[in-house]
Parts: sequence; C-alpha cells; structure tokens
Amino acid sequence: MPILKLETPFAGKGILGDALANGQPAAVSWETLDEASVGRRCAKSRMVVPIVSSSAKTFGVLDVWSDQPGGCDQYAIDLITI
Repeated sequence: MPILKLETPFAGKGILGDALANGQPAAVSWETLDEASVGRRCAKSRMVVPIVSSSAKTFGVLDVWSDQPGGCDQYAIDLITI
C-alpha cells in the first residue's frame, strides 16, 4: 500500500508548522506562544516534537502543552527524543 503525502493547514505556520516543515523540535514559553494558543489561558509553555520515520520523513508532530511556566523546555524535549 503506498504512503500518501499528507497535506496540512499548519505547514509553515506557527511552532507546529515549523516543526512539520523543518523536522526540528521546539519549546516556547507563554510569552512567545503563537496564535494557536489563543483561548488556552492555562497554557504557560508548549513543545512540539516531530515524529520522524526511519527514512527521515516527518509524518506527524507530538504537541505537548503545560500549565507550568518552563514545563516544556529543552530537558523535556531531550526526554522525549531519546
């Protein structure tokens, strides 16, 4: 069965779109949360970690929110990407 190329409205938009486009994880704090965060008043930090296949193709993104400032930081990214 062939693998379909997924199109997403997020590509290149905000932190999630950046992770899809460049395959790199990222973390942001409440001061820099993007427009997708509007309405999520409890969100104080966020991280996105691309899900990458063995052939180095990004096919999804793990999107994690925290109600703690600094709850999503480089340490958290390192734990998830081991």
